[in-house]
Amino acid sequence: MKKLYDLSKKYPILAGIVGFFIIYFSFLNTPAAQDPNSYKEAVLRFILTIACTAFIALISGDKILVNSSNKTAYGILMGIPLIMVNAVFGLLDLILHLKDSDPLVQGWLPKILLSAVFYLSLGFFEETLFRALINDAILYQFRNKRGVFVAIALISSFTFGIFHVWGSDIHNLTTFAQAFLKTISCALAGFLFLTVYWKTRNIVACAIIHGICDYSTVLTMDLFTGDKEVEGYVMEGATDIGEFTVDNGVAQCFTYVIQIILLIIALLIMLRFIKTIDFKKIREEW
Repeated sequence: MKKLYDLSKKYPILAGIVGFFIIYFSFLNTPAAQDPNSYKEAVLRFILTIACTAFIALISGDKILVNSSNKTAYGILMGIPLIMVNAVFGLLDLILHLKDSDPLVQGWLPKILLSAVFYLSLGFFEETLFRALINDAILYQFRNKRGVFVAIALISSFTFGIFHVWGSDIHNLTTFAQAFLKTISCALAGFLFLTVYWKTRNIVACAIIHGICDYSTVLTMDLFTGDKEVEGYVMEGATDIGEFTVDNGVAQCFTYVIQIILLIIALLIMLRFIKTIDFKKIREEW
């Protein structure tokens, strides 16, 4: 165990890479992951979050645990513009359901509570994996390199984006456009999550923001009957809306473009916080 610890301290980037792929592919190949949006998957995510935290501890010690109660409220406040971006789509979906007078599902209250736990587990899992692990591994390996924070931002954010469309069936221009735009959208969101982590070093705050963001866009699925299941990030086919036929792929591209615009606006709003990040202090004390 001591040899593993010493090796992780000497080559934190290696520990980060090994940890990332072990955690991610453990998730993909565990039976509970084949039962999406279930309590089994939520439990699996929490377990893998603990495993991911163990890899982070090999790299940067117990600092991720020590700082997980630091500036939680401040971190959530910083992420409000990001939450609002996702709330726009959730609110639009809610308005459409109310307009169509769709009935509420039976037992909707326990369903939304269980779903909230699920999306909180998603926030913790993805933030420890895509934010904390990647950030700490690169920072501890290349702390004194000039472009270390640019490298962290690019690698963390685009890894987050690419893995959201990983495995999608991309075989024509429309499906490629969806995958590309979704990658950009997630990368922008990932960068904003990362800035919260840089500012507070509180992964709990990042996880809560992440969970709220994801849940706010799908809340209506737990409230109303007749709602469609999420078909994935890359869609095909067409949907009849009254007298019109809408191409699902084109509509998805349009949605992603709107997301990107709103995320850029959120970035501009969050600049007041981002400008106060002390990168010199991070280099010296993180």
